[in-house]
Amino acid sequence: TCESVQVTVNPLPVAPTSASVDTINFCADHSGNIELSVSGGSGDTVKWYTGSCGGTYAGYGNPMTIASPTATTTYYARWKNGCGNSTCESVLVTVNPLPVAPTGASVDTNNFCADHSGNIELSVTGGSGDTLKWYTGSCGGTYAGYGNPMTIASPTATTTYYARWKNGCGNSTCQSVQVTVNPL
Repeated sequence: TCESVQVTVNPLPVAPTSASVDTINFCADHSGNIELSVSGGSGDTVKWYTGSCGGTYAGYGNPMTIASPTATTTYYARWKNGCGNSTCESVLVTVNPLPVAPTGASVDTNNFCADHSGNIELSVTGGSGDTLKWYTGSCGGTYAGYGNPMTIASPTATTTYYARWKNGCGNSTCQSVQVTVNPL
């Protein structure tokens, strides 16, 4: 007669076929959560990482809900079981930066007489965004134009110009420069 023995072979984890995120392309001040998930593959648990596959541990679950990142981040997901880890699938979460205020504002010609017939050139240093917009009266007051530098006709009275960067995520705070005009 025979005796039998059963040999159990546990399967290796199988890599996900894709990874996805429910919210993409948002601004850095997005206050909500994002949900990461994978399709396909097999194992006991899906583990998530940043930096690389198996890099900085970010959490587990399928789906996994986390606070929105403040910078563009690639998330890597892999299945894990008692036999080890699968390879990873990744998803890129694009975070658009907020505009950054200029660090300084200047004018190329200042302290001139009211009958000055030339132009002045306004410019800023530092900050970031898609477009630099100029205003008078206050930050976001009366629109004066755009550009860095911006060339305009000389004002006939002392005027303060305010500059701020703008992008799809909003406006920065302003930096200002006063153009002094001496009366005749």
